[in-house]
Amino acid sequence: MGENGVVKVVDLGSNTVSKTIDAGIGPEQSLVADGKLLVCNGGAYTMDSTISVIDLSKDQVVQTIWVGDNPKELVADMNDDIWVLCYGYIKYDSNFNIILETRQNS
Repeated sequence: MGENGVVKVVDLGSNTVSKTIDAGIGPEQSLVADGKLLVCNGGAYTMDSTISVIDLSKDQVVQTIWVGDNPKELVADMNDDIWVLCYGYIKYDSNFNIILETRQNS
């Protein structure tokens, strides 16, 4: 598919990257919730359907959550429920006609 992306940990005292954490393909928006960093893996120019959950105390991925195709945005509501917006996936032929399209209804 595509190459995995990364999340970089920055030491604000020295303004240097202290650690690199592998994420899914095309990391997009992230959200901190309950001591974890949730990263939408939006697929870049390919497709990914996961959220990487990074434990901030360990600086490592502790879970991968499968969601709809190409998650791009997420938000926590007033009940601390997390909502993920998935853009779906569209594949084009050489003439830019749509030959495959996914839609998420949930």
